[in-house]
Amino acid sequence: MKRFLIIAALAISTLTVKAGSAVFNIKNAGGKPVFFQPQDSSKFITIASRDTTFSYGVDKPRYFNLVIDGSRYLPLFCTQGSTTTITIAADGTSTLDGTFKSENTFMQQHPFNCTTPQSIAPYSREWTEYNEEVLATRLNELHASGLNAEFKKVHAAYLSNTFLYQRINGAQTSLTFSPEISQKIELAPDYYDFLKDVKFDDPLMLSYPKWFDTIDKSFEEMERHGFIPTSPDSYMSVYARSITDPTLRSQYIVSMVELSLRKGYYADVINQYDDLISLTTDDSLRNRMTELKAMAEKAKAADKLIGAQLPFFTGNTVDGKSYTLADFKGKYIVLDFWFTGCVPCKAEMPYYDRLADELAATGIQFLSISLDTGNQLMATWKKMMTSRAPSNVLYLNIPGGFKSDFIKQTGIKSVPRLMIVDKEGTIIDSCAKRPSDPKLKAKLSSLK
Repeated sequence: MKRFLIIAALAISTLTVKAGSAVFNIKNAGGKPVFFQPQDSSKFITIASRDTTFSYGVDKPRYFNLVIDGSRYLPLFCTQGSTTTITIAADGTSTLDGTFKSENTFMQQHPFNCTTPQSIAPYSREWTEYNEEVLATRLNELHASGLNAEFKKVHAAYLSNTFLYQRINGAQTSLTFSPEISQKIELAPDYYDFLKDVKFDDPLMLSYPKWFDTIDKSFEEMERHGFIPTSPDSYMSVYARSITDPTLRSQYIVSMVELSLRKGYYADVINQYDDLISLTTDDSLRNRMTELKAMAEKAKAADKLIGAQLPFFTGNTVDGKSYTLADFKGKYIVLDFWFTGCVPCKAEMPYYDRLADELAATGIQFLSISLDTGNQLMATWKKMMTSRAPSNVLYLNIPGGFKSDFIKQTGIKSVPRLMIVDKEGTIIDSCAKRPSDPKLKAKLSSLK
């Protein structure tokens, strides 16, 4: 799978040190730029190939990467007021100094990134057992290291959550992208059973850069496998109440609401707000929740699709048969918008087919709306359609794709995107959950 990076170049050599910051000194004799990256961000700050001193705001223990030669990632740990000095020699080798010299050197010498020998299949039972043994070894090495006590506590949580994140996100990502790289990933039927025992009760998890994704994706799988209830109307409250530590729970609620707004789920935020604010204990985060509620209400006011009639459209099957909205009069309709260049869209297709088959008796019409245009993309779409197994999904292509009048009237600018339309052709959900989300099935099953 390719890795996409966003690089922001800064033509500076020294930044003012701020209160609550960590200071980094880069002594670069290697002649090549190196890149500094917060581990919880995809963005890099370009550091010129000369000596550089800068500060970075830090409100809790944090992890960073220094990327050398575009491929060597040097992990760095820091806290408020700490200083880290990295010296890069002419041959590209590096040495460390500063507040956490021993700790940062330890991380280089005792890495843990869930890699396994090539003989072990990814995410197999052998993969899990191998990484459990490596994790236990790394934790024992850490506890016996005699390093800074705060670092030892934080880094123990970092190592454990690295494994949990890889078990969840690594498996999900591999299942999504493996068809693109011709590598089939198969998970054992009981692969996710370990989630029955996972508890989120340690605020130190907040120092793990991918803490939110780890928790959020864990809840997705717990819900998908029946370990927690599936509730389209109160799922955010269900998630939040599953977190026992109030500090971690409050931070998660705010991050979850922010993500929901980015996804367009403003109605969920408004409907579940009262319960969520009651579970948020931090005053500053409660203030943020007030701001987010206002954003949700603004988004609701701006949504001209809810309650409106679905615009007229004509869609064509791969064999040239045409359908319009009138052909589905008297039925609930689910529309899944996508195009062949969208990998997440294609990853959702098996779930969409399965959902349509499982709800066949309801009479709901499932439409797959391709926005492909041009000879090459249309040829790809036709090839995909002719090779698919039969399902209760009707696969259509909209002539003109994103430039068609239909899409312009709906305002769709990105995919995947799902809509739900009632029997009178009125849009009742302009941004529905994805097919892989069990909350979509629960919502559709409740339609009368």
